[in-house]
Amino acid sequence: MLEGQFDFNKTPMAPPGTRILIHEKPGQRASWDPHGAKGWYLGPAMEHYRCYRVYTNKTRAERYTDTVEFFPQHTQIPFRTPAEIAEHATNELIRVINNPTPSTPFAHVPDNQQQAIQRIADIFHKHLHPNTPTPPRVVQSPRTEPSSPPQVPMSPMETRTTSATLPRVTTPTVPPPHRYPTRHIISQTQDDEANHIQLQATQPLPSNDTQHWANAIIDAETGAAMEYRHLVKSPKHCKDWTHSFANELGRLAQGVGGREKGTDTIFFIAHAQIPQERRKDVTYGRICVDYRPQKTEPKRTRLTVGGNLINFPGDVSTPTADTTTAKLVINSTISTKGARYMIGDIKNFYLGTPMTRYEYMRLPIAIVPPEIIEEYNLMSKIHNEFIYIEI
Repeated sequence: MLEGQFDFNKTPMAPPGTRILIHEKPGQRASWDPHGAKGWYLGPAMEHYRCYRVYTNKTRAERYTDTVEFFPQHTQIPFRTPAEIAEHATNELIRVINNPTPSTPFAHVPDNQQQAIQRIADIFHKHLHPNTPTPPRVVQSPRTEPSSPPQVPMSPMETRTTSATLPRVTTPTVPPPHRYPTRHIISQTQDDEANHIQLQATQPLPSNDTQHWANAIIDAETGAAMEYRHLVKSPKHCKDWTHSFANELGRLAQGVGGREKGTDTIFFIAHAQIPQERRKDVTYGRICVDYRPQKTEPKRTRLTVGGNLINFPGDVSTPTADTTTAKLVINSTISTKGARYMIGDIKNFYLGTPMTRYEYMRLPIAIVPPEIIEEYNLMSKIHNEFIYIEI
């Protein structure tokens, strides 16, 4: 207490030595670099607002950062479930109604609303604590209006001046502006997203045990965000998502199993077939997963190319219509009497784009579906645990 009362919201702390992921700001990284760097938590940054003192593995140095994600191994980060948050809010509402303070007056709550709020609190209490008896209800005592003091008539000789009594106006209590409003908004948004993810994980899905969230698959039982590398290691998801990735590779290549027609976008080649002057341009493959229940193939896997390592001398942009052109077309349709507007969706449109020169990519053989390995005889094309693809 020598330095005063400690404010955890101003200086958050965590167990020292916890493994963390440090967020890299856009100005600190390239366009296609990872958004986080591995490190270790050292302690709070006492001279900075809501910052942490961390150790970065990449630079082997200490630094300060304001956004980290903790990955504790021996302790579990406590959090409240949506049901606990709702129960706490209901109990706080009952406490405030039963014990109003003079500084925060509010209108009288009718008995039927008071009973409805109390029933909600009892439901949450029974759900979270089935073996605990329900606490007795607190009956709000009827309010009694204070008796007014007797009026004393004033003498005509008295020359007192009385001012008109102003009616009491209830002024709402507005919290002071946040010291860092932008950071407060960002942190509040992150908290809302985290609560939304937990709520999504607790809701049962009607026909599937995974759910889409931010280019990842959320497991309904564990709430974990799973990418392809996680899905193929899970006994529950491995079969379906391996089959989905096999369809994607067959669609890009020359087909698979007779069920997917190939587009000849990629060809599996040996490492020796790559030109010597192009071997430094070989990039990696990024596998994205998504769940689209409205599609014929709900569990969708797409293979993309690591663009930060592509050394292409030409134009890599895609010509599209700007916002002004789109607005003109839409406004013209709306303004023209009897006009109709149609949009066409071309399947595999970009896969048929001719290229002036070939590009090259490699994939770990461990993530390639066995069906693809057998059909394309990839075991003979392995080079240092990778297979190589010509695009």
